[in-house]
Amino acid sequence: MKITKVELFHVTGLSSPGWTPVIVRLNTDEGLSGVGEVGLAIVLGHSAGFGMVKDLAERFVIGADPITNEELWETMLRKGFWTLGGGAAVYGGMSAIDQALWDIRGKALGVPVHVLLGGRTGQQLRAYASQLQFRWTEQINHEPVVRPEEYAEEALKAVSEGYTALKVDPLMFALTPQSLR
Repeated sequence: MKITKVELFHVTGLSSPGWTPVIVRLNTDEGLSGVGEVGLAIVLGHSAGFGMVKDLAERFVIGADPITNEELWETMLRKGFWTLGGGAAVYGGMSAIDQALWDIRGKALGVPVHVLLGGRTGQQLRAYASQLQFRWTEQINHEPVVRPEEYAEEALKAVSEGYTALKVDPLMFALTPQSLR
C-alpha cells in the first residue's frame, strides 16, 4: 500500500474568530484514507502548520507506505534539516500526518486506533465544561469574564447542566484597573 495523494483543508470563515483548523487527508492506492488535524487552529500558527504539512507531504509522504508510520516519522524528523529543531509548526504538521497514518492503519486492520495503541484505559470519560472565561452560553460568545463573582455565576450555570468539572483560563482576561470599573 502506498500514499498516492495528500489533501489539505485550511478551514476558514467559521463563526468563532481566530479558529482556523487545518485538516489533512492521506489517500492510498488501495482506497483507504486517513484524517489528521494540525492542532494550531487558535489565533496564530495555522498557516505555518498548513505549510509544514504541505512541505512534508511533498518531500516524504507521497509514495510512502502508511503502515510504516514510525519509520516515516523518523524520516520526517531527521531528514528535514529544520525539522530536527522541532517547534509548534513542525510537530503540529508531523502530528497531523501521524494521526492520518494511524487512521489508515486502523482501517487496514479493521480495528479502532485505540486498540492499536494499547486498548482502552477506562470505560467512562468525565466531560468538563470548558472556556468559562467566555461565558457559559449556547451561542458562541467572546464577552470576557473577569471578576471572581462572574466566574462563580458562569460555573453555576454549567453545574446546573450536570457538569461536575470545569476548565477555565482565568488569566486570559486578567484584572486590570480598567476592567474593575
